[in-house]
Amino acid sequence: MKMAERLHYHGLRGQLAHDAPLAKYTSWRTGGTADTLYVPADRDDLARFIAQLPANEPLLAIGLGSNTLVRDGGIRGVVISLGHDSLSRVQITGEHLHCGAGAKLKTVSVEARRAGLAGLEFLEGIPGSVGGALR
Repeated sequence: MKMAERLHYHGLRGQLAHDAPLAKYTSWRTGGTADTLYVPADRDDLARFIAQLPANEPLLAIGLGSNTLVRDGGIRGVVISLGHDSLSRVQITGEHLHCGAGAKLKTVSVEARRAGLAGLEFLEGIPGSVGGALR
């Protein structure tokens, strides 16, 4: 880690790594490291992690890393990866679609079509996740 002192976190269930290579978290599979990388177990774990971050800690959230280039010098601060498991689920309840920020846009489109929800067909051809699309 490039910062003077590593932060210590308590009660986390996700995966925490320091000086973590980010290549496997991007579609281009290249780039440097993050000072700290956190892959939360679920929404509650993510909230617990963020609550423990100092207010001035640089923070970047990534989903699937579609078309994301990480410079060789890496990313200072904390990177949170949302493109996995519970943060990428898509659920349909009646006429409501619930999905995490890491949900693939193609999956959202396919699940909406299966449930008879119209209007999201255009998402199928867009690489990336819901969080990135909203951003």
